[in-house]
Amino acid sequence: DQDAIAIQIPGQYRILGPTNKQGEYLTKKANTLYVISKAKNNFSELLNIPNADGSLMHAAVSRDGKILAYTINTEPEKSRDYKAELWFYSLENKLKHKIFESALGLFTGLSVLGWSNNGEQIILSEIGGDAGAIWGQLFTINTKPPYESVVLSNNPELLSGQLSRNGDLLLYKECDKPSGVHQNEERVECDEGEQIKTYNILTKETLSLYRNLTHSDNVYKGKLRVVFDVLWAEDDIIFSI
Repeated sequence: DQDAIAIQIPGQYRILGPTNKQGEYLTKKANTLYVISKAKNNFSELLNIPNADGSLMHAAVSRDGKILAYTINTEPEKSRDYKAELWFYSLENKLKHKIFESALGLFTGLSVLGWSNNGEQIILSEIGGDAGAIWGQLFTINTKPPYESVVLSNNPELLSGQLSRNGDLLLYKECDKPSGVHQNEERVECDEGEQIKTYNILTKETLSLYRNLTHSDNVYKGKLRVVFDVLWAEDDIIFSI
């Protein structure tokens, strides 16, 4: 195989995930969302959020391709009343409306992980952190009025998980004994017992897919099997480094 540049785009962008179409990916730069199409070999603007409305955090397209869900964080200039908002943007008639808003603490943001339960729910992660500590909650919001929300978990390791394309499973890492130390300028996040796990959004059941080797008498045990990152390749296949 030979590497090839599919599309060249100026600036720094963050890839948020695939859209509902094969070979299309949602990406953002500052407060603007774009769609990268591998099949069409193009790059197009999808939506721009005025800076006065807040900071664009994350977004996800529904599986039927009709609605874009996105979150913004707002911070009033003369107060510390931080807020997060969830908006729906119709990709058909180009109209948008606010679905949900909540107060936020300092160093906290709200992200859309994706759509679940056949598009009837949005999965959201409210996550904050400071000085190595992580806090927040994983919750759902119904996509139809009255837009009720339900907290799924306060487990900090779930908050940065990745939702499968079908929206049923959350992929994440869990560690029995975090080390928090540095070796050779690389952070060893898990000293022993690191696992790759899934969390079922509907049943709230967890499943361990892989467990790190444990060697309690070896000073380099964290280096023997370090899981740097995991992601979904397909709904039933994961890729791990």
